[in-house]
Amino acid sequence: MSHPVLVVGAGPVGLSLAVSLAQQGVPCRIIDKLPQRINQSRAAIVHARTLELFEHLGIVDQFLTVGIKAHGVHVMDRDGNTLIRPSLEGLPTHYSYLIGIGQDETERLLTEELTKHGVAIDRGISLSTLTQSADSVTTTLTHADGKEETFVAAYVAGCDGAKSAVRHQLGLHLEGETLDVFWVTADVVMDCTYSTDELIAIPTESGFGFASPLPNGRWRVVVDMGPKPDHLPAEIPLEEVQKAADRVGLRGKLSNPTWISPFGVNTRMTPTMQVGRVFLAGDASHVHSPVGGQGMNTGIQDALNLGWKLGLAMKGKATPALLDSYNVERHANAKRLLGFVGPATKMVNLRNPIAIKLRGLVMRAVSHLGLTAIAAKRASEIDIHYRHSPVVGEHHQGTGAWLKALLHHEPHPDLFDCWDFGKGPHAGERAADAHSVSVGTAEPKRLHEDWIGEYRHQLLVFTGKQPRAGRVAELAEFAAKTQASSGGMIRAQLVRLPEVEGPETALIDHEGEAHQHYGARHECLYLIRPDGYVAFRSQPVESAPLQEYLKRVFV
Repeated sequence: MSHPVLVVGAGPVGLSLAVSLAQQGVPCRIIDKLPQRINQSRAAIVHARTLELFEHLGIVDQFLTVGIKAHGVHVMDRDGNTLIRPSLEGLPTHYSYLIGIGQDETERLLTEELTKHGVAIDRGISLSTLTQSADSVTTTLTHADGKEETFVAAYVAGCDGAKSAVRHQLGLHLEGETLDVFWVTADVVMDCTYSTDELIAIPTESGFGFASPLPNGRWRVVVDMGPKPDHLPAEIPLEEVQKAADRVGLRGKLSNPTWISPFGVNTRMTPTMQVGRVFLAGDASHVHSPVGGQGMNTGIQDALNLGWKLGLAMKGKATPALLDSYNVERHANAKRLLGFVGPATKMVNLRNPIAIKLRGLVMRAVSHLGLTAIAAKRASEIDIHYRHSPVVGEHHQGTGAWLKALLHHEPHPDLFDCWDFGKGPHAGERAADAHSVSVGTAEPKRLHEDWIGEYRHQLLVFTGKQPRAGRVAELAEFAAKTQASSGGMIRAQLVRLPEVEGPETALIDHEGEAHQHYGARHECLYLIRPDGYVAFRSQPVESAPLQEYLKRVFV
């Protein structure tokens, strides 16, 4: 297509989308109304799932170098007694932690990656109008000097925040509720004894206090300032923040603030995140409280879900169903998120002494029952899935086909094979990582590392633990033919255990971890999307079901 993608907004969401497009060689233009990048920390937590996606972009090391790691959350009462202490260290990911890093640094690192691909941010430009036709979107862009420009785009992505001009042009509204809370965010030096290895949360009858570590000895502090006034004050003195912190039991002297911002809490979202060729992502389509640090992470994941789909659409390789799946998948995720964060915000904002005592008992019960891992997965966004997406699918051998295979001595899974496959990631779920895989004599690495920078779908064809004689060669041929006929959209690899004889070009699962995580006791295949979710899986390996699936999503 001759027209580029127009990305409106150069915050973390818009930058992530632009980086994804640039890495795919897709022409895009990114604009922002601000004359220069922000110098405030704002969103200051990057969770594990976002780190995995940054790894795919090839930029995670830069974030780990700048950010500060935290391995858990310490929720305590005003006196410092532990209510619950979920740890992130047991998460099924290489990044079993979160990092504290200011939004200004996140934007800097993403901008540097974007610059490497020759894309510059057009600043001091805002979107004024847009109209769309069957094959393009015509926009009016207003420059800082008042000059107007007509710009035609193939698609427009509104990543321009809670006051989104793109959303306004679409006639959409953020629907939901505004909570009766008045909080303040401050980035400060805090003289305290808290460990920088975990976040601090203190829910009390006097309000809520929260602190997370930032680089260079600083802390992000969020405190409840009391009932929400009719009009939020423009500024809050540090002395008032200190009083609020003392009131809720956040123990530490605050000094050297670089940013103090009062805010009210909304729990709102748009009824859709797509209208024709125009998409919304991040705060432009969903806003909520900062509890859990979900906002920026969710927006970045919006962008990277959309990025590879737009890339295929721009190259004429995506069916309409694939592009439309962005709204289906991410709108459902936003709804799920607000259904979690909204009640969690109300929970930490309780004032009734009896309700607060009950909350404490529930937290302790969750801790004693060992259920904190569920909360850790939810907060880290590792558990996000698209199982109900129209562009994911599975194939299991039917009874008739199984009996036919049995009678003709063809490959067929037994009961234990089916049970094992059932424990692998299902269609729409995050693809599991595995350690120690390599091709031939290459240095072993993690499976996710093998996908860095890849925008092709990854087809993993597992041989299983005990393939019959001659079957490995057939599976290798199947993988090779599938890749060759995919028009550059699929990278196919045979995956075998070291003791299974096969071609040196296969991906060797040295410790059997990939076979274990993917339930590959018997032969099976997994098609993994560029954003790291299972698009399709099948047991046993059969061509027809896979080809039928590919026709649904690819041209």
